[in-house]
Amino acid sequence: MQQSPSTKEKVTPTGAWTMDQAVDGLAFLASALKEQLEVTPLPVRTELDLSEVTELDACGCQLLAVFLENLKGNGILAVPHGLAPALFDTTRLLGFAGLLGAQDGAKDN
Repeated sequence: MQQSPSTKEKVTPTGAWTMDQAVDGLAFLASALKEQLEVTPLPVRTELDLSEVTELDACGCQLLAVFLENLKGNGILAVPHGLAPALFDTTRLLGFAGLLGAQDGAKDN
């Protein structure tokens, strides 16, 4: 799992988000959340760009969902988008399609 740096307006996870990469994913999201919360003033909106995610399982979906909930709990609107059409069925079957913005990937199927 390679990660792109995040900015105050955008967080871009990359690579596989699966149980095998959970420790790295958690570290990346914890760092990204810390960066978001250290910005003064807090960003009103943060983009979660999922276009570089190549693999996703239930564990990866849960990590991303917790990240989104933490942003929301701190008053930051998280806007996930860009999930690849190939990952749409996975997120839909796992119940995360709406939360992770998978509906914008479904149009390309």
